[in-house]
Amino acid sequence: MKKLFLFLVFFFNFHGFAQDSIPLLKLKSQIFSLSPIAKNVSHVNGFVLGVGLYNDRNIVKQKINGFNLEVNPLGLVAPIILFYALDKNFETTNLMAEPSTTLFVVNGINISSGGFTSNTQMNGLNISAITSISRMNGLSISAFATAVHIQNGVLVSGIFNYSSQTNGLSVSLINKSSIVNGIQVGMFNNCDNQLRGLQIGFVNISDKTKGLQLGLLNINKKRMMPFINF
Repeated sequence: MKKLFLFLVFFFNFHGFAQDSIPLLKLKSQIFSLSPIAKNVSHVNGFVLGVGLYNDRNIVKQKINGFNLEVNPLGLVAPIILFYALDKNFETTNLMAEPSTTLFVVNGINISSGGFTSNTQMNGLNISAITSISRMNGLSISAFATAVHIQNGVLVSGIFNYSSQTNGLSVSLINKSSIVNGIQVGMFNNCDNQLRGLQIGFVNISDKTKGLQLGLLNINKKRMMPFINF
């Protein structure tokens, strides 16, 4: 029995060493894949079904052209993540995805019970419970919250939107961004750097303003005014 145990340990260790010793993977494309996608698959041109896209140090880039459907457990804890972030005074690091060497690109439609939690660029339509993503080009609809580095298009969330840069429209109860080239619509809008566009809400705050603020209270670097500010 002892010899059998030692043999199995040696076999699996040798097998794992042999796997790690492969210098290059022969990458391939598929029409259908489960997720997380196998590391030897570079493109899926069709349909992906699974629990989500997850970082792997052995994967440089994977692309989905088509439909990505995720039954992601993140959706079950989305309210906890959101309220934890709000309790930390909107610290952006609590919502943003961790940096990764793996880049995922989705061209098409993503529907998820959770949301992206990886270094992902989405081109198309995203519908999820909570979303953390590097770049969003298109329309993103989240039940709770969205955190994105660069937004080109429209973000719609039930409670909270955060972006490093908004190029387009951001709609939520709370919108927070560093740079806005477009429109923020919500009860509370905050642009802590440069606003080029329009804020519409009960309370609007921006630093440098090249546009309009419409709301009950409007605050920028120049002045504080009710109803309208510029």
